Amino acid sequence: MAVQTDIALVTVMDRERVRQLLNANVDRSVEVTWSDGSNQVVTLITVDDEGFVYDLVPKDPKTAFWTNFDGVSNIAASSPTDRQSLDP
Repeated sequence: MAVQTDIALVTVMDRERVRQLLNANVDRSVEVTWSDGSNQVVTLITVDDEGFVYDLVPKDPKTAFWTNFDGVSNIAASSPTDRQSLDP
């Protein structure tokens, strides 16, 4: 008996690549794929050696969070028109 499963395959970026993409896109919105497989569009505020600060609602400090690079598996442009300019 064959069992069929639906598994979302996510390409996991290495930590340095995540850091580079985040640095290149500070003050812009990007789509983050978290290590649990969920996606979220965030606005990048700043990047440090260990992680980054992002905002869920731009210009509202109550919605700003810091997270470690290890919590991210992928970074993508938040809209199709931004996809060409995502890379540094």
